[in-house]
Amino acid sequence: MVVAETTPVANSISVGDLFWWRIDEPTNPMVISVILGMDGTISLAELRDALRPHVEDNIRLQGTPQPNGIYSWRPYFIASVLLSLVLGWALRSLCCFSYIVAFGLLVGIALETRTGRQWRWVKVKDFALEDHIKLHVLPEETLECLHGFIDELASTQLPRDRAQWMVYLIHNAPGGSRILFRFHHIVGDGAGLGIWFYNLCTNAEQKKQDMEARHELLAKSKARRAENRTKPSPLAKLDGFVSKVLLILGGTTKLLFLPRDSNSPVKGANVGKKKTAVTGKDLLFPLEEVKHVGKALHPNITVNDTMCALVGGAFRRYYQSLHLHPEQMLMRATVPINIRPSTTAPIKMENDFTIVFKSLPIHLPTPEERIAHFHVRMGFLKRGIEPLLSMFLQHLLTWLPEPLMRLIVLRFTICSSAVLTNVLSSTVPFSLCGQPLTTAAFWVPTSGDIGIGISIMTYCDTVAINFIADENLIADWAPVVQFMREEWEEMKGILGKEQHLPVMEPQKTVELVNLWRTWGFPWNTR
Repeated sequence: MVVAETTPVANSISVGDLFWWRIDEPTNPMVISVILGMDGTISLAELRDALRPHVEDNIRLQGTPQPNGIYSWRPYFIASVLLSLVLGWALRSLCCFSYIVAFGLLVGIALETRTGRQWRWVKVKDFALEDHIKLHVLPEETLECLHGFIDELASTQLPRDRAQWMVYLIHNAPGGSRILFRFHHIVGDGAGLGIWFYNLCTNAEQKKQDMEARHELLAKSKARRAENRTKPSPLAKLDGFVSKVLLILGGTTKLLFLPRDSNSPVKGANVGKKKTAVTGKDLLFPLEEVKHVGKALHPNITVNDTMCALVGGAFRRYYQSLHLHPEQMLMRATVPINIRPSTTAPIKMENDFTIVFKSLPIHLPTPEERIAHFHVRMGFLKRGIEPLLSMFLQHLLTWLPEPLMRLIVLRFTICSSAVLTNVLSSTVPFSLCGQPLTTAAFWVPTSGDIGIGISIMTYCDTVAINFIADENLIADWAPVVQFMREEWEEMKGILGKEQHLPVMEPQKTVELVNLWRTWGFPWNTR
């Protein structure tokens, strides 16, 4: 008997988890949708048997978040209060005693909140795996009918008194069975859920092949960085320090004075009805071609840089088709950034990421400029302080009363038009219930005034882009999909051209300032 490899799970609820639970709302459910496709057909019993070992002993898939009782044991709070009492008594001053005890109370509350001890996972008493796996037969064997069903589910919240996930086995779908997973964001982020799917859909031999391919890519990346690495002089170290200080100041200024996003067709009130773009060959791109397009511009440009620039170019065309002027507009995206210390360490099923605000380069006229712009500006964000500030703000908001928290969240969501995320799944094909998985896609949730979700997923030798929006903003994705194909054809024209755009990683202050002059200073928010 083969024992399934289980996924490491964070059994407590952290602030990173709780934040997504508290901002869930009917018009924007905080639910991640993942769909897997296969050519064959499987039964409900086969799917249940495949899922059972990966659900057993997983409190995040068998429980629901519940607040701790007011009289529950709180070790951090009690330790902080006792320590402040001892210190206050030792100083033998009533004034100092009052201040120290008050400070101890605040520290205790902060530690309890930071560690998530005010909320905990509680196993559902009557939990049954069968209640979370349902069969759905489509009335018509068409992609439109399939997406109609996905749209209907994406517009509904998961019941809060049950385990926060559901699976739908869809029959009569084009090409074979489809399996639709729905997870509340509190269960885990893209990396956390990704490792769960990785263990669910791969065997030992597939894991070995995938690890070998990943190690080969990592070795090539390290070798490339080693070629460009030189031992810095003391003056160069000082110059690098000045650059970091400038990045910190720029990121802080931008986040504090972040302006509202431009009025556009993709900004407006959400009515709660979701609309997904039909997944098909028009939104699939060969991975090797995407890599070649980026590397033709600069060796350090990633697949994510190229695909995000592709999305920006498509929306530029979409705005132009509506007789708007994208060169005078902002389309900012909220971009999640993984903050786990290492991708090689065991990844737990939890939320461990922060977000940054990055404008899509819809204002630039050529694909080359859009790719270079996104690469350089994203590099600034990751090297600056904005991810840490965003994480601090997220933790602070989680401590606040819900009405105040939602008010501040709304303030930041009006500064963004979309959520844009990317996930690297596997270099080898997945399989489930003995059936190879031919397709994999996911849709990211949005919050507040943000109505568009853009998901980029790399699976084997293909990069897929998936769109979801509130129906009040984009009721028909066909024009955007068409503009994606047109933009991709223009992008492929980069191959074979000699490029002279400044897209290097800045090592000196003067290089940093020159790049800012070329692509915009942080306070320009481009």
